[in-house]
Amino acid sequence: MNQGTRALRLAAGGVLVVGSSGTAALIAATPAGASTFSVLNANDAGAGSLRQAVLDANANAGADTITFDPSVTGTITLTSGQIAITDTVTITGPGAAALEVSGNDASRIFDIATSGTDVTISGLSFVHGSSPAWSGQWGDWGATGGAIRVVDAAITLDQVTMSDNATTRLGGGLGAKNASSVTVTDSTFTSNTAASGGGGLSLYGGGAVSLDRVTVSGNTTTGVNAGTPTRYNYGGGGVRLAGPSSTTITDSTFSSNAVVNAAGQNGIGGGVYVGAWSGPALIEGVTIESNTNNASGSGFASFGSVTIANSTITGNSNTSPSGTYGAAVHLAGLWGGTTRAKVLQTTITGNTSNGGNPSGLQSLNRTGRSTDVSVGLYGSVVAGNIGGPDVGFPDNWGPSSFNAFFPATTDFMIDSSNSVIGSIRATTPFTDVSGNQLNVTDPLLAPLANNGGPTKTMALLPGSPLLDAGGSTVPTFAGNQYDQRGAGFARLSGSALDVGAYEVQTPTLTSVSPDTGSAAGGSTLTLTGTNFVAGMTITVGGAACTNVVVVSSTEATCTVPAGSAGVADVSIDVSGLVATLPEAFTYVADPNGEVVPTFTG
Repeated sequence: MNQGTRALRLAAGGVLVVGSSGTAALIAATPAGASTFSVLNANDAGAGSLRQAVLDANANAGADTITFDPSVTGTITLTSGQIAITDTVTITGPGAAALEVSGNDASRIFDIATSGTDVTISGLSFVHGSSPAWSGQWGDWGATGGAIRVVDAAITLDQVTMSDNATTRLGGGLGAKNASSVTVTDSTFTSNTAASGGGGLSLYGGGAVSLDRVTVSGNTTTGVNAGTPTRYNYGGGGVRLAGPSSTTITDSTFSSNAVVNAAGQNGIGGGVYVGAWSGPALIEGVTIESNTNNASGSGFASFGSVTIANSTITGNSNTSPSGTYGAAVHLAGLWGGTTRAKVLQTTITGNTSNGGNPSGLQSLNRTGRSTDVSVGLYGSVVAGNIGGPDVGFPDNWGPSSFNAFFPATTDFMIDSSNSVIGSIRATTPFTDVSGNQLNVTDPLLAPLANNGGPTKTMALLPGSPLLDAGGSTVPTFAGNQYDQRGAGFARLSGSALDVGAYEVQTPTLTSVSPDTGSAAGGSTLTLTGTNFVAGMTITVGGAACTNVVVVSSTEATCTVPAGSAGVADVSIDVSGLVATLPEAFTYVADPNGEVVPTFTG
């Protein structure tokens, strides 16, 4: 659009864009009291800029909309400070890959701090935002949020990316205080940094929080214990949640986030931290992997009531030489009154701690703080972790600074059924041990991989003790009809449930190609079907194929073994579940009885 173009706001609330040639287009017609404003260029300020569109929306009563001309792509760099949003608005970008808004490492990008404001943002990337310096006063929230700050307002983010943002306080990407609601879907937070907590996101107080299909990866919480003011490390390398009325996290990934030990500052929750006095939290269909910290909960830590279901927690590590408090998953205890923690159909394996402290799952209590605590494991695996016992539910155990743990007067209940558990450190016995397998050292799981669904999972290898060991009744939670991968992956497939987040699916075999080959073997066979996984076996005429390669969940290849001339069945075996194509392959020989060689390629 050239300089001769002008925009006219219609009385009905729409925008008429008139070009220099006299052509006109109605961009939108919205209800009375609301308008649509179009961003026409990538300038920091002035007519047609994003800043001006927000100013116009702020000045216009009603729920306005901001859109972007198709020509606006690349980067909008802010050079005159953050943009304040003071009225309800929907900002619809062209896509996070098409347009980014940069704070130029000099300012935050959006500040939303007007009570009652409801802001929805989609299709944008926010980069190089930088919050103001923190004053050092506990009640100062001005430094929260490197890219976006929300105070006493509602925020919805959809298909948004936040990367390389930083804050001197809480929330490297998004920081919120008493937000009436926070909803994030199909969005990514990467390489953001916070000094005090929530490398990717920090959400303090407020209403319901929902994170769905969100990736939080490579974010850092540093902690600074030098100079003035001191910025303590409140944890949550990826996400820090402290006090929202409820939290729901589904189909999301938290990976390679870190809580760094800066000048002795310990931080809890390398991937996700849920603080005491938070409302109930549901973590479902989530993968938490390869996060690090130097205190408890290198993957996930919660001091409130939480349910973890259909999730995988693996590869997380405690970097403290002494493994302070240890464990990839910390549930309940230390702070906060009554807490209830349930772990349902979840896989916790391959995590590391130091100093002999629990490596997989633990719960600690501080005398006089948490007086009513219960932890339950149902259909879950906590085994194959490294450096200390897989599970720690200790009485009167822990760092001396926490006094006596779980005194006799404390109501601490450990309940477990149909679970596979490695080594245990606990003086309070399980209240229900039906169907448990204890002291399992190797759960026989394949490496974390894309096995279908929105998050990575760990398939069961042949002979795994998890196979059909979970009983016949699925624990009750929303979505319990499926395994972690979601629709299309039944939770019950076979004679009984598998333990953990992954259910081996009954495979199908629909075709093999070629269907004829030399009795000498050696040809390459391509198979198609469903529910193929790494580690499955293939046989032709009862003899095992070699060089099995699972290309995808619907395709595999192998080298045909030698066999006798004639027809042969082809079978696949996925952890004991077998599919067969009868007489699907024919071995051939020449009329003189000599084997006819088959060449491929």
